[in-house]
Amino acid sequence: MQTDLILIIMPKIQPDAPTVGPAILKAKVQQHGYSCKVFDLNIDSYNAIQNKDIWNKDDYLFLEDNYEKFLSDYTELKSIKKLHKEYIKKLVELNPRYVGLSLLTKFSRNTAFYFSKLVKNALPNTKIIWGGAGIYKSYCLNLIKDEIIDDFILGDAEEQIIKLLNGTLDTDKTKRHPIQLQDLNSVPLPDYSDIIWNNYQKDDHFKEKNISYITASRGCVRNCSFCDINLIWPKFKFRSAENVFEEIKYIHQTYKRTFFKFTDSLINGSQSEFRKLLFLLANYRKNYPEIQWSSQFIAKSERQMPKDDFVLIKESGCVWLEIGFEHLVEKIRFDMNKKITDEDMWYTIDECFKNNIIIDSLMITGWITETEEDHIQQLNVLKEMFDRGYKDTINFAFGNVLSITENTPLWSSYINDPELEWINLNDWNYKGNTLDVRIRRWEEVNEYYKKLRAEQNKHTNINLVASRVKKLKDHIDVL
Repeated sequence: MQTDLILIIMPKIQPDAPTVGPAILKAKVQQHGYSCKVFDLNIDSYNAIQNKDIWNKDDYLFLEDNYEKFLSDYTELKSIKKLHKEYIKKLVELNPRYVGLSLLTKFSRNTAFYFSKLVKNALPNTKIIWGGAGIYKSYCLNLIKDEIIDDFILGDAEEQIIKLLNGTLDTDKTKRHPIQLQDLNSVPLPDYSDIIWNNYQKDDHFKEKNISYITASRGCVRNCSFCDINLIWPKFKFRSAENVFEEIKYIHQTYKRTFFKFTDSLINGSQSEFRKLLFLLANYRKNYPEIQWSSQFIAKSERQMPKDDFVLIKESGCVWLEIGFEHLVEKIRFDMNKKITDEDMWYTIDECFKNNIIIDSLMITGWITETEEDHIQQLNVLKEMFDRGYKDTINFAFGNVLSITENTPLWSSYINDPELEWINLNDWNYKGNTLDVRIRRWEEVNEYYKKLRAEQNKHTNINLVASRVKKLKDHIDVL
């Protein structure tokens, strides 16, 4: 019997749990009487690879600019070739009308491109559909032209996938634009019946266990100039606290998941619903204290988020928050349109410190307006973080240097600036802020951060030894 739709999660993404989108779409299409299965090629690929360094360290291997190297270094691995053959064999047996590839990020494009060609060769009558945040229209139109894929879905897919299956999806693909679902409470509970949970986290790379992803909102209340999220979701939409809580209870009781990672751009976009959710979780944890969660989060003022909110965040099971400070200099944050003041930044970190909530902060090095003075000031603020004792409260990830992504507000603001010397997204010069300068600053801030952590760890170990010596001396004196 022919299967209507097979959804496949594409590598490369974090292999700690299945993404929630395909499980929701499976539930949605089954509500409408269609058959559907979900496969996680991401976790199967991760588990198949013996040398995890290929996966954990070489991100650029999975970008389309490095496709030839991707072919030689990844798809030629014996374990990956064997896995792809097994997948194609399963697809041939199920003979789907549609195969939907879910691309969460740009790091999924190489795998999706390669796998699409395998499917086309084995199942020429099956339609291949791409969707997810990792795609964009012009790229997909070229893939259709080259007969790699047959269609694509931009934005929220819950309604579009049904139109695809019943033949009412707009056939003019050049006019496609991201569709935003207006009522998130209408989204069905995810169906993970095809997922083998024991396949996840077979090594010690992951600090959390029994993870499940969950989405409470889509979009963002801010419009940071480096981000294109508002092109996908122009309006911030938040599910009701009760609706989110019911999903958490369902996933916990049905699939025994205990750690919930919110996929939201910010969990506290709607302060009222967020606070309701915290109360619900805090009460639930009185009977199920194993429930924990993490999410992206936005730093707000004390007026917007009083100290009691942070106490409640901890009581609700929060372990860590990912806060996009992006830069430690207020002027640069405002240039980014982050609008986080120094006062709000220090307040948020301090309250997390008091309530034992870990902060992970992704940072952008070499902002387009960053000067050498700004760079030095960031190093000084970084040291102040350690001087205040925040070593174990906040972790910084000073990622790669700034690239100017097309169609973002940053792109629109500067692409026609006569002072911008443009080569490509990564290589540009603005008023002396060259690629070499940005790389040098990136190296300096990373080295300084490592140095500060090493010094703090050294002092911690010295204090620990001194404490143990004192305890031993006291014990000997008693004897």
